[in-house]
Amino acid sequence: MNKKEVKILICEDESIIAMDLSSTINRLGYIVTSIVKTAGELLQKTENDKPDIIISDIKLQGENTSLDAIKFISNKYKIPVIFLSGILNAAEITSNMSINPCYHITKPFAPTSLKEIIEISISEKK
Repeated sequence: MNKKEVKILICEDESIIAMDLSSTINRLGYIVTSIVKTAGELLQKTENDKPDIIISDIKLQGENTSLDAIKFISNKYKIPVIFLSGILNAAEITSNMSINPCYHITKPFAPTSLKEIIEISISEKK
């Protein structure tokens, strides 16, 4: 899969982080299909955008988590998920949820770490 063909959907309710993440993804040469703030929007945009990868915060404003939506998406579409979270034990939270493949990056994120995880996600999706 060519870098310029990789579509990434972002689910992040903090606008500054979402814009930074989107800008970083674009600089890395990938396409951001949408930025959403809720689990409901995540479900809708996944159906519409058909992304190759989803990057999602676990904890969202107005809702407890994005986990139910991600679990549904993972089972239906088999899209790799990268959790971007300020929660230190995020891997423990998602470990029993049958979300595969999934990866974790802690906020604040380093662009090099994000690039590595995206590349791993792409290579494992093939």
